[in-house]
Amino acid sequence: MRNELKYKWGEKGTKVGISVLLFLALIKGWAGVLGHSRALLSDGLHTFSDVLTSIVVLIGLYIAKRPPDKTHPYGHGKAESIAAKTIAIILILIGAQFGIDNFKKVFARDLFIPKAITLWIILLAIVTQESLFQYKFRIGRKIGSSAVIADAWHHRSDVFASLAAMIGIGGARFLGLRWLDPLAGVVVCILIMMVGIRIFLTTAGELMDATIDKRIRGRIEKEALSVEGVKRVGDLRARRSGLDIFVDLKIEVDSKLTVEEGHAIAAQVKKRILGKVEQVAEVLVHVNPYQK
Repeated sequence: MRNELKYKWGEKGTKVGISVLLFLALIKGWAGVLGHSRALLSDGLHTFSDVLTSIVVLIGLYIAKRPPDKTHPYGHGKAESIAAKTIAIILILIGAQFGIDNFKKVFARDLFIPKAITLWIILLAIVTQESLFQYKFRIGRKIGSSAVIADAWHHRSDVFASLAAMIGIGGARFLGLRWLDPLAGVVVCILIMMVGIRIFLTTAGELMDATIDKRIRGRIEKEALSVEGVKRVGDLRARRSGLDIFVDLKIEVDSKLTVEEGHAIAAQVKKRILGKVEQVAEVLVHVNPYQK
């Protein structure tokens, strides 16, 4: 799949997510206030944070798809990783703030029992958010986008957050334990922070040019070795920049070959890797004499 098409898929998935989440955030907030549920209100704020982070992802995708220029010879792919890291920071801060507010409410005496409508809204939210996670996660995997995948996992965290809210609301309604509702709100906020920390650590590796997935690395080495004349693959370094992977590897060929013959083998290695490993955008091949 060409990068232009990849970015279009990513943008489409993100726009669909924004539309659905904005609707969910509004209906959760409305039901949370009307139904006297701190857990549902927190879940609605969580969902609204999804809207904000999805917008960040969309901006990141728009910037990342720009072609290389004089000041960015490797392209603008890092913008996508920066977007994912921004999501993580927003999640951690929002989770901490909402968590503190809800924790204070656990000990309040003026708590209400949530109304029945809050349970119906939370059930609708769980089904919708899980469907959205599946949709965006598949798109993220298909185009190899860390920001879209991060945003999808944010939707999955919404599912667990909504389940926690449902338990809190149910406990308050059917068991009379009013403090369970704000306590569920605290659990929701902890889940938000955990997802944020996980995304932060993942994208930190990309921004620091950490090595790529072992599976993709193995495929690159396999394709290089399949070219006739390649005796061994030496150092193989690869890094991700947005949806692209940049590869730098050394191959060893028969020391008796001419420079022109060695160069021709290197050109075949580059062509094969670019043609067989989808996410690879550039390959730099160094030719060394084969050492037994």
